[in-house]
Order: sequence, then structure tokens, then C-alpha cells
Amino acid sequence: PPSCSGGEGERPAAAAAAWTDVVTGMSRMNGGTNMAAPMRRAQKMFSEVPENLGGGAVRIVALLTDGRVDAYQAREAINRAARMADELHNFELFAFSVGQGVDGDTLNRIVCAGAGAGGDVESPQRTLELSADLERYMPLRVMDEPDDW
Repeated sequence: PPSCSGGEGERPAAAAAAWTDVVTGMSRMNGGTNMAAPMRRAQKMFSEVPENLGGGAVRIVALLTDGRVDAYQAREAINRAARMADELHNFELFAFSVGQGVDGDTLNRIVCAGAGAGGDVESPQRTLELSADLERYMPLRVMDEPDDW
């Protein structure tokens, strides 16, 4: 886990080094998009850092995908997001998608569960209402995509 011990001036450097270690350790996963795996990893990392570190710092998970989530993986990711919302303090979950093949409805359900919506994410209408209020899912465009999507 990242360590931020030392004087006050050393914390940003330690945090930057920990961030660099995490980013360089990332790998690309092929096949269906497994959103629960990185969320599990983030929850483990967050649980290893003391709650009082950073004086109320927000724990943010940002999911970036260009793919679809199958039904099993969707249910696992929704359950994981709900669990993170229950177990982590100052937790926020955001999702960003790139391209036309993304399952935006499932991403909305995941971020709504991460906001503590619980069982409400099973209703498509309720998910749309919650996600509009939360503004935590954003579809992004690639410059060479047609304007009609």
C-alpha cells in the first residue's frame, strides 16, 4: 500500500510515487470488460490505508472502458460498487466510456450502486433518474466517430 509517512512536505512526493507505481503496474485485459476486478483492487488498496490519512480525503474510483459488460460481470460489478459504498468512507465512483460499443445502461447501474442506491439500480427508469442526479457517468467521443451517435 502507498505510504505517506514522514513530514508534511513528504506526503505529496510519497503519494505521487505511489500513484506512479500503481499506474505502471496496470495491465490491459482482453475479452469481456470485467469492471469488478479493478474495483476489488481499489477497495483492497483503500482498505489498507488508514481512514485518518489525509484528513477526510475522498477515495475516488474512475472506470474507463470501451467495452460491454456481460450479465454475470455486471451483477458482480454492481454488488462490488454497493459494497464499496457501504464499507468505505468518503468514496465516489465515476465511469467514462469511449466509443459506440459501450453498455451505458450497465455503467449507470454500477455508478448508482456506488452512490449507495442499493436495490434501486434494478429498475431502468430509476437508474436513469439516479444517474441524471449524480452526473457520474459520461460517454466520451473519439474525434473520428460520426456525429449521429
